[in-house]
Amino acid sequence: MIGKTPDKIAAIRPLKHAGIANLMATEMIARDIIKRLDKQYNIGKPEVIINVHVGITDLEKRAVLKLVSDTGVRRVCLIEEPLSAAIGAGLDIYTPEASMVVDLGSGVTETAVISLGKIVTSDSIKVSGDDFDQAIIDFVKKDMNIEIGKNAAERIKLSLVSTKPVIGKKLEIKGRNLITGFPKTTNVTAFQVYDTLRGLFDKILQMIKNTIERTPPELVSDIQKNGIVLTGGGACIDKMDVYLKENLKIPVRVAKRPLECVILGMIKIIEDDERFKKYV
Repeated sequence: MIGKTPDKIAAIRPLKHAGIANLMATEMIARDIIKRLDKQYNIGKPEVIINVHVGITDLEKRAVLKLVSDTGVRRVCLIEEPLSAAIGAGLDIYTPEASMVVDLGSGVTETAVISLGKIVTSDSIKVSGDDFDQAIIDFVKKDMNIEIGKNAAERIKLSLVSTKPVIGKKLEIKGRNLITGFPKTTNVTAFQVYDTLRGLFDKILQMIKNTIERTPPELVSDIQKNGIVLTGGGACIDKMDVYLKENLKIPVRVAKRPLECVILGMIKIIEDDERFKKYV
């Protein structure tokens, strides 16, 4: 619905960049979800697990806990996204041997080194799928004098984005000519998209380097041996694992189900009461 609503209706995003952008809308959604589940499954006062970004502040935590507690739940557990992603990817995070995961989400990219079930070092950067979309929108507007929406930018991203320049690959797009105001059709090439986004790739790479530099040497040797696991939608970007491996000189692999790792990890936690208690 984004970009398609009439003047009297606003399509909003309650969550943005891994945080609450609209408190009232987020609370309405939470209440509606619990109400629907209670009607269908008679869940009463459920236990709830909430995924939060790794850099969440105490103030933000209190806001999230209050928001959900006010809906009448029994117990709330907050879990940092890299932890749930690592569990969902099948990593054994409870051993002394370190695991490293990079979650490239739609709102934020996060990385964490995990040992004994806890995050040892971590970092996050507000460079994500949404930023890729906006960069594509800005490029088409500035260089081609064509205005496109988020949906068109998403289609370009899914079809053309790669961490390596691709010659000859292109996609036809339609938008509004900023000079005439009329519809216009043109082609965007994969090389143009690569040139537009490579700065964002470099920012993600630098964040990972910074995290490794702050990691204890004993755990760095574990990472060198076990490699880095990529999760999230950004992990599906063409040759993202190759780009990071070549620049970090560390093995990098994409998780088996990268888009679902975070939710799969949350399911494992909610189904294991002992594990759940560790994060309450």
